[in-house]
Parts: sequence; C-alpha cells; structure tokens
Amino acid sequence: MVADLITAVRDAQTAVNTKEINLAKAQELVDLLNEDYNNIWKKRDEALAAILAAEVADAKARLAELETAFQGAEETKKAYDTEETRLMEAKTLADAGDD
Repeated sequence: MVADLITAVRDAQTAVNTKEINLAKAQELVDLLNEDYNNIWKKRDEALAAILAAEVADAKARLAELETAFQGAEETKKAYDTEETRLMEAKTLADAGDD
C-alpha cells in the first residue's frame, strides 16, 4: 500500500515535470513568435516610412514647381495690371482731350 502511494506520487511528480517542461517549451515558442511578430512590424514600419519619405519628397518637389509657376503668374498679372493702368490713364487723357 505504501509502495502504491509512493508510485502514485512519483507518477504525479513525473506528470508535473512533463507539464512544466511542455509549458517552458510553449512559452519559448510564444516568445519566439512575439519576437518574429515584432520584427515583422518593425520591417513593415520601416518600409512604410521609406514610402512616406518618398511621397513627401515628391510632394515637396511638386509644391516647389507650383510655387515657381505661381510666382511667374503673379509677375505676369502685375505686368498686366501695370499695362492696364497705363492704358486706362491714356484713355482718360484721350477722352479729356476730345472735350
């Protein structure tokens, strides 16, 4: 009877040891999976950051082109306004001379 109890305790301890080993293996696998998961997200973030940086650089270049075009259009408008003012003044003088 005591021998049966000792055998039962040994079997229970063996089962506990086996479960602890299996738990340690499972935890190690979880840790490895978490590490892989984090590395995948890190690589994803790096790739997205590179794409975003390229898009920002492209947007800056386009903005510079638009600013240059706007400045050119603004200068053309100023020249037009100056010419229009000169012509209006000339017309006013011509109209005044007709009287």
